[in-house]
Amino acid sequence: MKVTKWISMIMMAVFLAGAVGCNQNSKDNTDGNGDDVTFTDFILAEKGKSEYSVIIPENASEYETFAAEELHDLFLEATGAELAIYSDNGRTFSDSAKYISISDTKVFKESGVEADYAVYKESGTRLKNVGSCVILTGASDEGALYAVYDFLNILFDYEYYDVDAYRLNKSDTVKLPVLDVSNIPDNDYRMYGDYLQEDKAGGSRFHAYRLRYKVYGQGYAIDGHAATILLDPKVYGEEHEDWFSKEENPEHRQLCYMNDGMREAFLEKVKAKLTEKPEATIISVAQADYNTWCDCKDCTETIKKYGNGVTDMGAVTQILFLNWLVPEVDEWLAVNFPGRNVKFMVLAYHKTVEPPAHKDSNGNYVPNDEAMILNDKVIVQYASIYANRNLSFKDNPTERERLKAWSAVSSGLYIYEYPQDALNVCLPYDGLHVFADNLRFSKELGFSSYFMQGNFNTQSSGFTELKVYVASKLMWDSSLNPNELAYDYIENVYGEAAPVMKEFFDALRTRLAYLRNQYNYGSFVLNDGLSTTYWPRNLMVVYQSMFDEAYAAIDSLQYIDEERYEVLFRKIKIEEMFVKYVNCSLYLNRLTSDDKNAAIDDFEYYAKKYGFKNWSESKPMSDRIAEWRNS
Repeated sequence: MKVTKWISMIMMAVFLAGAVGCNQNSKDNTDGNGDDVTFTDFILAEKGKSEYSVIIPENASEYETFAAEELHDLFLEATGAELAIYSDNGRTFSDSAKYISISDTKVFKESGVEADYAVYKESGTRLKNVGSCVILTGASDEGALYAVYDFLNILFDYEYYDVDAYRLNKSDTVKLPVLDVSNIPDNDYRMYGDYLQEDKAGGSRFHAYRLRYKVYGQGYAIDGHAATILLDPKVYGEEHEDWFSKEENPEHRQLCYMNDGMREAFLEKVKAKLTEKPEATIISVAQADYNTWCDCKDCTETIKKYGNGVTDMGAVTQILFLNWLVPEVDEWLAVNFPGRNVKFMVLAYHKTVEPPAHKDSNGNYVPNDEAMILNDKVIVQYASIYANRNLSFKDNPTERERLKAWSAVSSGLYIYEYPQDALNVCLPYDGLHVFADNLRFSKELGFSSYFMQGNFNTQSSGFTELKVYVASKLMWDSSLNPNELAYDYIENVYGEAAPVMKEFFDALRTRLAYLRNQYNYGSFVLNDGLSTTYWPRNLMVVYQSMFDEAYAAIDSLQYIDEERYEVLFRKIKIEEMFVKYVNCSLYLNRLTSDDKNAAIDDFEYYAKKYGFKNWSESKPMSDRIAEWRNS
C-alpha cells in the first residue's frame, strides 16, 4: 500500500496501521531505470532489526552526512530497524560484509565498483551490490546522495514531493535487491529558483537536495551578475574610466573587455575570490543586469570584425576576454591549488544573446572565426528573457536558431528559463505546456544543464510548488509526462482535498490555454496579467467556490489531526491567494467599506503568515496592500 507521509510526523492511527506489511518478493519492484528488480536472500531488515550499518567517508561532506541521515531516518520509518552510521576509518570491504557504503569510502574503493566522472558527472548515480555489501555512490558526493534516494525508491517506492509530503511504503521484512544500476540524468546541473529552497529566504537547501536540485549559488565563489561586483565601476570608474562603458549611471556600466588594464585587474579579483573560497568549483563572471555594452573604438571594431559586420554583438568581446582569462587562471591554479578544476559562468543575455556564428553552405552553424570558439571550461547560460513563453524553443524560430548557433561556439551551454509571472507573483503562469518540449530540445542539442528562475524571494500562487516538482522530474528524465507528474503530485500532497484541487488545477490550465490563444497571455515574463478581461468577477466566484469545497473536505482533520490539517490548509490557502489578490486588486469597489477592509486584512494576514513578501519580483507586498487601502 502506498501512503503519503506528512513531515509533521503526525498521522492517524488507522493510516499508520494500513501502511505496514508491504510484500516485496522477486520482481515486484523496479530500479532507477524502470527495470524489474530481483531480490537476494540477504535480509536488510526483519521485525525491526537489521545487521547492516551505513559507512560514510571519515571526513564526510554535507552531502554525504545528509545522505546517511536520510537513509537512517527513512529506513527506520519504513521498517522499524535502525541502521548504525560509521566512518570508513578501519572498515574494509568484503563481499560478506553487511555494509551500505555511501560515496567515496574505503569500502567503495576496495569493492571494484567504478563511477567514472566522465560517465556520471556531478549527479549521476551508481548502485551495486557485491555479495551482501551495498555500494551507493556516484562520481561526486552529490551523486551519492541521489543514489541513496534511488535505493529507497527501489526498496520502498520512496518519492519526495514537497516540504509537506513524501511517499514511503512500509515493510516488516526487506531483502537486499540484486543491484547493478546506473541512473544518469538528462541534465547534470539542475536548478529551480524556488522560495522554499532558499535558506536566505526562509526556506531550506535540504528541500532542493531532496528534489535533486542545486541550490542557487551552490559551489560558486561568487554568483549572479558578478563581473561589475568583482570590478565595481562605482569604486574604480573615476580613476580608471577606460575600464568601463560610458553610461552616466555607474550601475549601468559594463566592463570594457578589450582593455588590458581592466583585464589584469579583473584577473587579480578572480584569484582573490577563488582564494577566499577554496572549495568553490565555479565562478560567475557574468555582466551587469543591464542592456548596455562598451562601444569604445576598440570594442566596436572588434565586434564588427568577428560579428561579420554586425555591431551589436557583445558576445564577441566577452568570448575573447574569457579565452584569455581562463588559461591565465588555470596557470595560477596549477601552482597555488594543484588539481583544482574551476569553471566560469557567463550569460547570453541582452547585448550578448547573439552568438558569433553563421550557417555554412550545408545549412549547419559554424563559428564566424576559430577565435570565437569558447574555452570548454566556460558555461554559457542562455537567458531567454525575450522569448515568447507560450511557444517551446523548438517552435519559436528565433530561439531555435539562436540556440543552434550557440551550440557551434560553445560546448558548455545551458538554458536559463523564466517559468513565472515576475510582475504579479500571485497570478498563475502555466509553463507545463512547454517544460517538457524545451527540455527535450535542450537534450537534442546536447545541453547538459538547466536552470528555471522562479520567484525565489517570495512565496507565490499558481501551483508553483507543483511546477517545481514536475520540473525536477523532467530535468532528470525529459521523456516523462508532465501532466501525469502533476496529477501524481496533487494526489499525494493535497490529501482529502486532492479531488477538488485537481478540478481547480484543470480549470485553471484550461483558462490559461484560452488566454494564451486569445490574448497571448503570459508570452513575456513581465506581461501584466492583472485585468478584468482575463479574470472576470464571475470566474473568481467560481474559483472561490472550489476553494470553499477544498476547505470543507479537510474540515474534520482539525479535530483528529490538527497538525496535518494545518499542512493542508496552508497548501490550499497559498493557491487561494491568487483569487484574493485578484479580488483586492480589481473588485474592491464592489464592496462596502467594512467588507473592503476585511478583505484586505484577510489577505495581509495570510500574506505575512505564508511568506508572500513581494507582489512582484522585487516590490514589497506591503506597498500593494497600502495601495488597496488608499484606493
